[in-house]
Amino acid sequence: MSNCLRYSFQDAVATLVMDGGEKGNLLTRELLIGIRQGIEAANGESGCRVIVLKADGGGFCEGMDLDLFVDGQTPGREYFELFADCLKDLCRSDRPVLAAVHGETRGGGTGLAAACDIVIGSHEAGFSLPEVLFGMIPALVTPILLRRISVATLRALTLGTRRMEVAEAKQAGLVDEVASSLDGAVEEQVERVCRSSSDAIRQARNYFGRIAEDALDFQMQFAVDELCAWLNQPGVTEGIQQFADGHAPPWTARKKMDQRD
Repeated sequence: MSNCLRYSFQDAVATLVMDGGEKGNLLTRELLIGIRQGIEAANGESGCRVIVLKADGGGFCEGMDLDLFVDGQTPGREYFELFADCLKDLCRSDRPVLAAVHGETRGGGTGLAAACDIVIGSHEAGFSLPEVLFGMIPALVTPILLRRISVATLRALTLGTRRMEVAEAKQAGLVDEVASSLDGAVEEQVERVCRSSSDAIRQARNYFGRIAEDALDFQMQFAVDELCAWLNQPGVTEGIQQFADGHAPPWTARKKMDQRD
C-alpha cells in the first residue's frame, strides 16, 4: 500500500485514510495508486460491507500537485489516465463508498468526493474548482460532478472559482449530509449500511451502473484527450509552473478601480 494512504479493515468496514504529510493531501501518483490499491483490497475482503474514504490533516484533498509541472513539462498522459481510473474505481467499487469530508476540498479533490456514493461533510468543509486560476480546466472531474450537480452550478464553480460552503454544496447535491460530528455521522451511516442487505445494495449499485455508467468510459477518455490537448497549447504549462512557483502567470489581470475624490 502507498505511504500516503493508510488502509485498515475492522468490523465490516474498510477505511482508507489519505495522509500526504507536510505537503497535504495532493493528488500525487503515489496517492492515486494508493487509493486504487485500497479499493481493490476492500473489494477483496469477504466480510467488507462499506468503504470509508477520509483524510488526515487540515483538509480532505487539495487537488493536483502542481510540482508535477517541471521545466514546462506536463505530468504526462499516464498521470491523467491514472486519475481517471481512480475515479472510475470509486464509482464502480463492489462495496458502497462513503466520503468523510472536512476542511478544504479543491479541484480534483472535489471530483474525488463526488465519485463516492455518500458524501458527509463537516460544518467547516468547503469545495472549489480553482483550475482556471492557474491555467487548467476541470476536464477529468466534469463527468463525475455532473452526476451530482447541474451544468449551471458546475459552470459557475468553474468560471467563478469561488469557495462553495458545505450548506450550499448540500443544496446543490454535492454533499448528502452536513454533520456537527463527522465521525459520529459516519458511524451512523455505516451502521445503516450494515443493517441493510449487502446483496440488495450490490444489486442496486449494479442497477444504477447499468443506467448511468454505460457512457463513463467514453466520457473519461474524452476528458483525458481534452485535457492533454489543452496542455499542449503554447504557453499553458509554462504559466502553470509560474503559478506553482508563486509568480503571477501571464494571463493574470487586475481590474483597475475608479479613482474618486
